[in-house]
Amino acid sequence: MRQAFIDVMVRHSVLRSLFIEQQGEVRQQVVPAVELPDYAWFRFSHETPAGDASEMLAKAGEHRFNLATELPLRATFLRDAATGRQLLSLLFHHVVLDEWSLNLMMEELGIAYRYRVAGLPPTWKTEVPQFYAFARQQQASGVRQKHLDYWLDNLRDAPVGQPLFQQAPSHHPAVPAEADVNGGWLEFDVDPAVADGLYAQARKNNASLFNVVYAGITTALRLLGGPADLLVGTSTSGRNDAEFFDTVGYFTTVVVHRVRFADSLTLAGLIDQVKNTINGSMPYTDIPIDLVEEGLFGAHADRKNHMFEVFIQIHSRIKLNGEFTLQDGSTVAYRQVEPEKTESLLGLQFEVMEENLDGVKSLRVMMTYRTDHYTAQQAGLIAGTIQHVFSHFAQHAGGDIPLSALSPAPQE
Repeated sequence: MRQAFIDVMVRHSVLRSLFIEQQGEVRQQVVPAVELPDYAWFRFSHETPAGDASEMLAKAGEHRFNLATELPLRATFLRDAATGRQLLSLLFHHVVLDEWSLNLMMEELGIAYRYRVAGLPPTWKTEVPQFYAFARQQQASGVRQKHLDYWLDNLRDAPVGQPLFQQAPSHHPAVPAEADVNGGWLEFDVDPAVADGLYAQARKNNASLFNVVYAGITTALRLLGGPADLLVGTSTSGRNDAEFFDTVGYFTTVVVHRVRFADSLTLAGLIDQVKNTINGSMPYTDIPIDLVEEGLFGAHADRKNHMFEVFIQIHSRIKLNGEFTLQDGSTVAYRQVEPEKTESLLGLQFEVMEENLDGVKSLRVMMTYRTDHYTAQQAGLIAGTIQHVFSHFAQHAGGDIPLSALSPAPQE
């Protein structure tokens, strides 16, 4: 497995890079493959005492990278004292890996592992351009003013996001509070019948599942007193150039959408609004959120917090659960073990997990929140209201029901 990792790191130089500040700029410095043994990025299970799996994974996840001296990934095999089973802790710094890249890496790691188990070096179909080539290209092209203007025109005069239960309308984050990263989290499974109804709603409205759950989550927040003009952050792939579709690196950009709730808005109308907003913004997603906020609030505005309180994203077909197929046809299965989440940079973050484990499809929602914005009881109320709204969305496939006809979930 170690050699398979090396194969992938050789193929994608960003995974074997240092990031060093020089004259006020951070520069990528690629570490030659022959020097990889000089860095402590891989550990076998015999190098770490066996212990409780959850505790060991949590401790491994606490590592803080020094990117000037450390490679941006750590692969650590651990042994569970209770079962004897080996676990692999994979830790990456976000500067080198986004979700698209994660899927690429897991696929190529499986290919390399299959070859190495057979005693062979991997054979790749094509060479891939390196991430630094994309970074140079992006820097050389500069900011596309037309693309920046798209965001400025759409977001100008929008009310800046505030904690849901502490609404204080504002159009300018003059001096935001110091960001508190302490966070709480919860998750819930979407009932299979409700999930089927959400998929049906998507088909009925010629929309994606993400459009429907995005509309459902924002509806729930509106029912709980959220603003009628709501800013929502989300992530996009940032891969607008097909040349880099097979390149590992951090391409993802954050964008902000504006959702407006008119009194007469229907369920189908909101789904359509969300769909059109997302699709219409796609050509302009090369603009970093920092440049948008700088254009709206000034270059010297204190931007410790983003202009949105709510962030929604979907994880679909993510390859953290699967299996490696070996040369003889046998398989090595792997499963993600999710760590506890104790930090949140965002006020409310919703991660919709569209999964297929062993042929069983499922849908669940992970919600993290800043504890200086929400109590555990308030977070539970939000989650309950979302489930309540999802049920309504699933039951009204026609989508012609006014959102004003929906009532919040009963408070416990």
